Amino acid sequence: MEKFIGFVAYPAKPPQNSAVILEAITQLNHHEGISLTPWEENDIAGIPIRTPIIQKIIESDILVADITKLNFNVTYEIGFAIGSGKRVFLMRNKEYDVDHRLTDRIGIFDTLGYAEYSESEDLIQKLNSINKASPFIIQKPPNKSAPIYILETPIRSGVTTHIISRIKKARLQYRSFTPGEESRLSALDSVEHAAVSLGILVPLLDNDKKDSDVHNIRAAFLSGLGHGMQIPTLILQHENGPVPLDIRDFVKTYDRKEDIDNHIHNFSLNVYEKIQQGDELQLPEINFLAKLSIGDPMAENEFQTLGSYYLQTDEFNRTQRGEVNLVVGRK
Repeated sequence: MEKFIGFVAYPAKPPQNSAVILEAITQLNHHEGISLTPWEENDIAGIPIRTPIIQKIIESDILVADITKLNFNVTYEIGFAIGSGKRVFLMRNKEYDVDHRLTDRIGIFDTLGYAEYSESEDLIQKLNSINKASPFIIQKPPNKSAPIYILETPIRSGVTTHIISRIKKARLQYRSFTPGEESRLSALDSVEHAAVSLGILVPLLDNDKKDSDVHNIRAAFLSGLGHGMQIPTLILQHENGPVPLDIRDFVKTYDRKEDIDNHIHNFSLNVYEKIQQGDELQLPEINFLAKLSIGDPMAENEFQTLGSYYLQTDEFNRTQRGEVNLVVGRK
């Protein structure tokens, strides 16, 4: 097998599963050329938890991540690794029950794929099969006409409406993932939207809010992508809400709408600075499929460019002439 340096991320619970993973890591590290570091070795007292973990991901060839029990911090680290151009290898212990309903509603992991294991011997075999294949990279020029990507909450609350209103007042166009329009968040769509964005805005939900478990895992993935790609990323959380450890230093809290206004003002300045930076980078030539785009599932995300390829049919012309009546609104 090809030798590599890897960082291994996994939830602390259930502890029996952590023990299986640690046993496999210990045995594999005795093999020449293989170096796997579990996250506990980077949990150093007295310094921010995120700092050594993220540094280790940057220094590694591969992130190995366990998704047996979906976890905010591990999901953030998966997003960060993908965003920073690292190979990601996902695994799941098939001895534990999986909430397929939750996984299906979130999306992301059903398209990334994962390897299943049970005991440490089985996991060793799976990890031994890893190769440093090409990472998940999307290379496209930034979307300067709609530079912001927003993760909307499952129910469009007053806070979400206010966030969008403030983005519009900052004269920034945006694209969004709207749960009311799409049932699941695709990993590929997330990476593509993040890759062309000059700013990502992610509100977190309090644990007692409806579908917070679904929304916050999506938020973790997008936040990780934004930080990995070094894109200005605004993560908003209500003052009384729990803040996950990996992003504690980056979350902007609010109690009043005026707090949100201030955070979005500073975020907008960072986005404008990104927009006004010099010439676009000359990206290396990539294959046709990597460059291919067949449009966004939500037409609202393409209203800036729709006019350049919209086919004006007879029905369109009849509508313009006022020969038909239209009912206009959200789906």
